[in-house]
Amino acid sequence: MILSVKDAIAHLQARKIMDGTDGTRLKLLARACEEVERMGVPGLFIEAGVANDILPPQGDAMDTLAPGEAVAVAHMGCEGRGPVQACVEQLAQRISPNGMIVFAHYRSSDDRRRLLDEWVVASPEFRVLEANESLIVQRRTRDASLDHATRWANPVNVQGHWTERARRAAVLVTPGASVLDIGAGEMAVRWFLAPPCRYTPSDFVKRSEDCLVADLDSGQFPEGRWDVVMMLGVLEYMHDPEAVLTRIAAAAPRLILSYCCRADTSIAYRRKLDWVNDLTFDGLDALLRHRGWRVEDRWELKRMPAFIEVLMSCSRDGLHPTQ
Repeated sequence: MILSVKDAIAHLQARKIMDGTDGTRLKLLARACEEVERMGVPGLFIEAGVANDILPPQGDAMDTLAPGEAVAVAHMGCEGRGPVQACVEQLAQRISPNGMIVFAHYRSSDDRRRLLDEWVVASPEFRVLEANESLIVQRRTRDASLDHATRWANPVNVQGHWTERARRAAVLVTPGASVLDIGAGEMAVRWFLAPPCRYTPSDFVKRSEDCLVADLDSGQFPEGRWDVVMMLGVLEYMHDPEAVLTRIAAAAPRLILSYCCRADTSIAYRRKLDWVNDLTFDGLDALLRHRGWRVEDRWELKRMPAFIEVLMSCSRDGLHPTQ
């Protein structure tokens, strides 16, 4: 089925009225069409390989799509590794900037989910909007690193979200220690440190006059030595977490770390949160050991279907945390 986006919206509204349904897949698809229509995204609506089509079938849409024709919204439901790969390879390159792909039945089988997760990981030009029964992605209009910079430069995105985590981490610091807080955000750790601790914030953007600016993903790291490095909710965003842990080992004998370990098999959900690595409990432990860190203690902060957030107190091999 190939339609204009406007006609697709009309068909979806008529289907909803006819069926008397508010089904999730129908609603998500309608929302995607309405959003690209609102943004004026150029291109057509195409439905390919969807069993029990939401829209009336009209032959093989892939065969009737004109060469070079742009696609604003694609609804894809091909089954089997071969058909899914074929659909993705043929359609993804035609999606307009800000255009969307709605993959039906994302979790219908482990093989389908794994294949789509592999594609998501290999396609950073698309960002994940939804990763439940349907997987919805949108083509970016610029490099992902620029979206990352914009997000963290906005102070609203770091205010009031992680105060309790900061409190629990701060009480692990020995009074009088010097602390480097990487990804300091609103610098809530400072509020809870016992005096006379010496606190140094570091972040992607300058949060205060004493904040050391460093983009860890670009290989930057604050110059200096501290008793403790604190890194809460940061490692998930690092493309090379091993390199970051190596730099920390050269800066301090202690590390207080929080990380959201992968709990289920879905990777697309993590990309929706802009997390770019997918360590499990065992994987995180192995990585820490490999870079010379010993986990002295661990606490569970939050348990969700897709991840488990843990807080860890670590010391370098051969060094007790109090040294």
